[in-house]
Amino acid sequence: MSNSPQPEPDVDGHMSFGSMPFDLLSRIFCLTIGSLWFSSSRGPYVAASIHLAHVNRHWRLAALSSALIWNSFNINRNSNLELIVFCLHQSQRAALHLDIDFSNPGRRVIREIMDKICDHLPRVETLVIRVGSALNSDVLGPIFSHACLGRLRILNLGCGPRQMRTHDPAIFELTCGMSHLRSLRIERIHFALELASTFRCLRVLVFRNINPRYGPSMADWRAISIAVPGLERVAILNVGCRDADAGGYPIAFRALTHLDLVFAGYSHGVSTLVSRIYTPSLRYLSVTAGTTESLQCLTDNRSNLAAVKHLALTFEEVDVTDAGHLFDCTPLLRSLDLRHWDMQFLLTLNGMSVAGQTHPLCKDLTTLFINSADPEDVRSFMLARMAILPQFELKSLLFRQKKHRPEFEEDMEWIRERVEVLGSGIGHSEWSWLSTDFYVGLNDYVVD
Repeated sequence: MSNSPQPEPDVDGHMSFGSMPFDLLSRIFCLTIGSLWFSSSRGPYVAASIHLAHVNRHWRLAALSSALIWNSFNINRNSNLELIVFCLHQSQRAALHLDIDFSNPGRRVIREIMDKICDHLPRVETLVIRVGSALNSDVLGPIFSHACLGRLRILNLGCGPRQMRTHDPAIFELTCGMSHLRSLRIERIHFALELASTFRCLRVLVFRNINPRYGPSMADWRAISIAVPGLERVAILNVGCRDADAGGYPIAFRALTHLDLVFAGYSHGVSTLVSRIYTPSLRYLSVTAGTTESLQCLTDNRSNLAAVKHLALTFEEVDVTDAGHLFDCTPLLRSLDLRHWDMQFLLTLNGMSVAGQTHPLCKDLTTLFINSADPEDVRSFMLARMAILPQFELKSLLFRQKKHRPEFEEDMEWIRERVEVLGSGIGHSEWSWLSTDFYVGLNDYVVD
């Protein structure tokens, strides 16, 4: 922070943006723009700085000098080399975030660009690479051969629908310098687990859309649990698992705190894997599947769920028995996010009958997010839970109403009086779900 005189706040005690110190305003721009890197828009932030520059001269100077506004950009066949060089100059010594798209013809152009900016590659911290069908040393060579990417923290690799079925050993040589990689995201790459095992410092690992014919085996998963013992967050999103035996040895991820599972067309064998892994530190669990039958592989190993505090569930068809077993395995659950739900599913939280007595489940639950609900349903659930658990109190409640009706106002007023933080709305606008923290952690692991 500079030593320049601080501006006086206005009559309400607030400081206007126009009167903020230059370096403070610049820092605000950096923090705001930097948080958008993994949003749906992954282009350079030149446009954002241009908009800021038109506010006034004070804003223009701050925007143009904010290095973190200029350090994230795409490289593809349509890239403007002069603009990229300008961005690199403006970014000064800030860490770089590159998104390189090989999915369209134009590798020669990209190679020319990489040759021009090779001196800046040691500053790269985030690297996204997309290809149409084949990921090999011919593709990666122009990127990795210029310099050691020792500063790289986040690497995303993805192939198109024509998945690669063979691997190029030279890729492993090209990636050997990434000794500080913390987050790896792989899509449609069939030697994904073998590649991941080379990064011993990984904390976040995401696999997506891998055919079971070429997917990892049980033995492969055991190998990575040994090679990368510090894994904290893993996502297995529509990934097949070959039914190979791990030799009877355990598959233990002792440091794992976040697990995201998507059961879909490629998920053959994943249920067996989930039932065999050991995750004593698991705190966040997200499950997406067609039916609740997928929950059985989780409840088969109750010890993995004993410490879970945050749960996000998405199902198209619900069996309340499966739901009851899951909630019975998560006694410490504090927050629950239900994307597709019905009332009976939610009511299973209110108890299981044992020897003629009803025992409420998840007694520590204080945060509830529900998709597509009506206030009367939410009120009914709360009344039923309060009847069997008098100390029940929701601190945070977020739900999206199916439709607005005047007769719901009484229910809403009743809910407002009993919930500390309440959010409700109508339609399909973006929501800050509980699992937002989960996905941010997977996509953008922050290294202290």
